[in-house]
Amino acid sequence: MTEHLLIVEDDELVQALLAAYLKAEGFKVSYAGTGKEMLATINTETIDLILLDLMLPKVDGLTLCQRLRRDERTAGIPILMLTALGGTK
Repeated sequence: MTEHLLIVEDDELVQALLAAYLKAEGFKVSYAGTGKEMLATINTETIDLILLDLMLPKVDGLTLCQRLRRDERTAGIPILMLTALGGTK
């Protein structure tokens, strides 16, 4: 069975670039540009991995990640955080 990845990214160019690479490696890819879209997709699809942008409109990726971890239905889905931020804190 093919792994199903969800790209949560508001920049369509970044979405397309990531999807092209992942599809070329044989993954099934879905997209969401907002947290609301992400939650709708998770409620209707079985997702194996989430690529989650840190800086999203309205609700940031860190808040969405915390929400996913608190929900027993989504707590076990691996999440990779993406960011354009540079440096360390």
